[in-house]
Amino acid sequence: PSTARFRVLEAELHFAEAERLRAAGDEVAALLEEHASIRGLEVLDALPALSSRTRMSVHRLAGWIHTKRRDWPKAEVGFRRAREFDPESPVLAGAHAQALVGCAEEERAGVERVRLITEARALLEELDEVAVPEEMRADLMRRLALVGGAPEPKSD
Repeated sequence: PSTARFRVLEAELHFAEAERLRAAGDEVAALLEEHASIRGLEVLDALPALSSRTRMSVHRLAGWIHTKRRDWPKAEVGFRRAREFDPESPVLAGAHAQALVGCAEEERAGVERVRLITEARALLEELDEVAVPEEMRADLMRRLALVGGAPEPKSD
């Protein structure tokens, strides 16, 4: 089958195979599988008639792949675009916050880093512990503080 949904599933299988290969110690083959997954997603994303739901799946999977690669800018774009179609998803918001923190850590001090920190903190503060477990939230907030994003003390 050559339906778009089937092609998303094929990309998911490539990503799962990359994870299996990486766990088995074959990093080169894992990278090839990831590349096949990303390339398939790029081809799908270029289709103008792709349904909104399928496009969201494309961006969500791209976000997860780039997160695994620690390519934070691409992960951030993937999750941001996925959230355009599913803005209420706490899982997507939590993943987006993680990507924003990674981007902030890589960004030089300045306006863009402040924007990333502010957006990440806002997402983390609105999400409950189901979307972002407390240990992960504490780690992300600690990382934000290290890059200059310590929260302002709350006054009562």
